[in-house]
Amino acid sequence: MKFSKNGSVICIALALTVSAYGGKKTLPNDWRARMQTLLGDVVVMFPFAYDQELYTNKDNAVFIKDSLASLKKHSSSLNDHLRNFSDRKGAAVDPILPYIADEFAEELKLAESKFNEGGSSLKQSQVYLQSALNKCIQCHTQTSKGRELNFGKFSDQYADLKPVSRFYSLVVTRQFSESLKQFDEIIASSNSKKQSPGSLDQVGRTALAIAVRVKEDPKLTLKILNAMEENETGTSAFRSDVKGWKNASILWQTETAAPPKKDSEMLSKAKELVQQGKKSETLSNFQSGSVSYLRAVTYLHKLIEQFPQSKLKPEAYLLLASTYELLPGFALWDVSEHYLTSCIVENPHSEIGEKCFAEYEDQTTMGYTGTAGTFIPGPVIEHINRMKKLSAREKK
Repeated sequence: MKFSKNGSVICIALALTVSAYGGKKTLPNDWRARMQTLLGDVVVMFPFAYDQELYTNKDNAVFIKDSLASLKKHSSSLNDHLRNFSDRKGAAVDPILPYIADEFAEELKLAESKFNEGGSSLKQSQVYLQSALNKCIQCHTQTSKGRELNFGKFSDQYADLKPVSRFYSLVVTRQFSESLKQFDEIIASSNSKKQSPGSLDQVGRTALAIAVRVKEDPKLTLKILNAMEENETGTSAFRSDVKGWKNASILWQTETAAPPKKDSEMLSKAKELVQQGKKSETLSNFQSGSVSYLRAVTYLHKLIEQFPQSKLKPEAYLLLASTYELLPGFALWDVSEHYLTSCIVENPHSEIGEKCFAEYEDQTTMGYTGTAGTFIPGPVIEHINRMKKLSAREKK
């Protein structure tokens, strides 16, 4: 989407929306119609989200204000859909998704509020908007579920974005194949040396998540990792992890067994992959197991989605929580907490509930422990006590 720095705007949101869904039109009160509007809002706002000059230009203020209001309004369609989806026969929603939807909507409210304050608050507004869009990446790279989009000729509307921002815009709008092409260009470009190594670390992790979790393709995964290695992408610690990820990808290619189809097979495979990841880690390369962990959580998410009534779902929650703790940089920082509390709430006064509480208490305590000791806020202690009471089995 092209914008001049003086604020002239070519808005193609409607065209993008219709193009993305094959030109189909639906009734305004239909969820798909509202989601198309949400998608259009996201597409329109992306160039502003990652360009401070555009975002703070007074000539763009009215357009951004209206677009933020529309994005906030239509974000409810995502939240409503996820809540209703759990009521459909034979379907279940991953417990992390309603949380992400709530956070998405809340951060958009904050982005709008700070933008309306103006002045120095504009930068803070832009940070909230970026954080909200990052939630889209978390959802879209979680599994292979969902269709991949292609905006075709409209992709050149992002030509003025910086390469890294263009990469994220493609991921957010589910254009995964195009995003990986952009990734190749980023790391192969001589300009990549001018990028912050830390920012390239995160770009690399996102590309890896797409290859492992969305594409589920070991050859593509290895191709991406080879390119990272050849171009010396990211920080020295990241480059060291890439070597471990390559080994896991090579091992993945040698697997001959058919992918697991049953819930028990998925859980068993996830446990195997977690152990494989732990064996590959060393004190100097403590994240080298990430490819194995990403594959493991992918099977666990599939178990939850495909077998909503499975007796193994609580165990899947527990393993998801402990495995995500081993994936810093690949997930929201508090994702484990939501799987553990879901495990407790859905399985009160049970053995698995007590196991989930023990893990929750340990993780929470560790999170509030530093060099000066452990200081847990009062509201958090109250929540711990509620979870403890809910999980505890009655004494006979």
